[in-house]
Amino acid sequence: MPQERHLEGFDPSVQEVTLKDIRNAQLLLRRIDLLTEYTNSDDRVGRFSDLIDSGAYPIIYSNHTHHLNIAAFSRIWDALDVRPQKAYVIVAHSLTAGKQTPDLARRSNAIKKLLASNNLHFLEVARPKDIEEYRQSGVVEEEIKRAQRQSAESMRTVLESISDNEGLFVFPAGTTEEAVLDKDGVRPGMLEVRTPIMPHVLERAMRKGREVALLPVGNANTFRIAEPRGTSPTISAKLGIGMDMLGFVPNKLAKVVIGEPYTLSEMATEGTDLRASNEVNDYVMGKVAMLLPPEARGYYK
Repeated sequence: MPQERHLEGFDPSVQEVTLKDIRNAQLLLRRIDLLTEYTNSDDRVGRFSDLIDSGAYPIIYSNHTHHLNIAAFSRIWDALDVRPQKAYVIVAHSLTAGKQTPDLARRSNAIKKLLASNNLHFLEVARPKDIEEYRQSGVVEEEIKRAQRQSAESMRTVLESISDNEGLFVFPAGTTEEAVLDKDGVRPGMLEVRTPIMPHVLERAMRKGREVALLPVGNANTFRIAEPRGTSPTISAKLGIGMDMLGFVPNKLAKVVIGEPYTLSEMATEGTDLRASNEVNDYVMGKVAMLLPPEARGYYK
């Protein structure tokens, strides 16, 4: 039987965000943008804005190759001509349950605080795989139940937001494992999405009679800026940052492709069963896969 443990896996002081941390977070997001090529962004973000203006509930979603993928969400949010009063970003509960290094934890919390000042608010959701992992590793039951209650409250907040002038950003896979090298030195690409978050939100919107506007986003090659589970920039990223500091335009290392926006009504018209979780996930993630190079599509090839 595993030894009993707690979810708090690092010194709580690393969660204290200073003004210096905020400035570093701003610099970090700027440098990620600097080293990332954005494709199809203006026209498609414009059409997405039009759908929001018509009253649709906005959902922007992406594959997940690095915790720094949040930079793409932030940029799209800033580029919207019309946007809701605020939006929620769903993140995995395990990211704040002691699995991050102190450095990554501090950076994550600084980014959260920075984006909250721009009306992007983070909500933690414990996935079934998180709960299973907690139990297998001996986390005390009281803390597991607390994580489940917090997740339920997060989902209530999201589902209630459908009726309001709010929106949602989500990484349906909830993991960066698609970009982590396996034992053979291969990045597996997109993994099958089994979490019910997108199906639950779309089904609730359908029952409320609220149109939904969806914007798929493909993140590729972020690992060329920093490894998926690390915080240190790669050699290529350091060279790019150095070129920028010297006044030169650096090479783009990563790529973000904005997909064509579509609606919940279009999904239904095409015959997608919105009550079938797997069918919904396959549909929405298939849209993301088509934005990525074939080797990055994984399960959705």
